[in-house]
Amino acid sequence: MPHTVVYELYIGVGKGVQTDENRKRVEKVLSSLPLEPTTPSIARRAGKIEGELQKDGKAIGAVDAIVAAAALDYDEPVVTADIEDFERVSDLRVETY
Repeated sequence: MPHTVVYELYIGVGKGVQTDENRKRVEKVLSSLPLEPTTPSIARRAGKIEGELQKDGKAIGAVDAIVAAAALDYDEPVVTADIEDFERVSDLRVETY
């Protein structure tokens, strides 16, 4: 799991109503997965994704582009409650929870 995904998970902790409960759930998930760096390959892919989406007027933002690129590089789905942005990315598998 790239560092950017950790950042995204903690956004949910910070803005949630059940902050302590959400933090415990996030920590449980994080303890079961290896932490991976955001590689140059992920950064290049994220830039390409965001650039193409911006060109089409459908930008998702840098952080979501990095998350999408990491999922594609690791051949994993993005698991999110906010599927709308991620569905704009070609070939990305998106699952909700």
